[in-house]
Amino acid sequence: MNTANAPIAERSYATPPAGPIVLMLARREVLRFLRQPARLAAALGTPLLFWLFLSGGFAAALDRDALGDMSYGAFLLPGMITLAVLFASIFSSITTIDDRASGWLQPALVSPTPRWVIGLGKVLGGALVAWLHAVILLLLWPLVADTFSIMGYALALFLSLLIALAISALGLAFAWRSPDTGSFHAVMNLVLMPLWLLSGAFFSIDGAATWMQWVLRLNPLAWCTDAMRLALHEGTVGLSILGALVFTSTTVVIALAVISRPERPGGRATH
Repeated sequence: MNTANAPIAERSYATPPAGPIVLMLARREVLRFLRQPARLAAALGTPLLFWLFLSGGFAAALDRDALGDMSYGAFLLPGMITLAVLFASIFSSITTIDDRASGWLQPALVSPTPRWVIGLGKVLGGALVAWLHAVILLLLWPLVADTFSIMGYALALFLSLLIALAISALGLAFAWRSPDTGSFHAVMNLVLMPLWLLSGAFFSIDGAATWMQWVLRLNPLAWCTDAMRLALHEGTVGLSILGALVFTSTTVVIALAVISRPERPGGRATH
């Protein structure tokens, strides 16, 4: 049968392979980031200022027993890494809204490529950009801590990648349904920032009030921060890494499910 003369509704289109498309979309996100160096400064600037001012100005006011044998600068660094990953992931998620506004996303959505492939490429690209921020901040650990191990450092790199994937996926899921950047920032302030503030980034969970300890222990981002702190300080992560893996897997699945629904990002369902 000559498909060239067949009605459009009867033509069949081969689904392109997922792997090259995922890598192409991820590469696009990384190249976009490299062309916008201000994003690196913005995502790293706030965590570094927090780290410098808090570790230098509030260390004496904290309960030393809650910190154990760590300095407050060392205790605070994993939380600041999580914050840098959060900011970088938010900036990457906003590019989804920009892609829709510029019209770039529409041809991708009507192509034979499954939507989950587009989503996976966006998540991977955003995660790689966010992970780069974490790698830069992890270079500060030997300067503020008395302990260092290659295994612990490798575990911290792996955990920071999990955090980057999780937050990038979560941010993409929200951005996909946000009609504009203003709506996305509202979601960020209501969901993503409280998620980080209650992650044990500033203080030990064991030193909090009993009711607050329950809130913190139910926060999946607290599992990730605690796992990274254990990896850097003790070279092990225990069961915390299982929580990080579950959190990452869940957010990626949610993001791909949201994107796979037959709706325009930020719009109504298509018919």
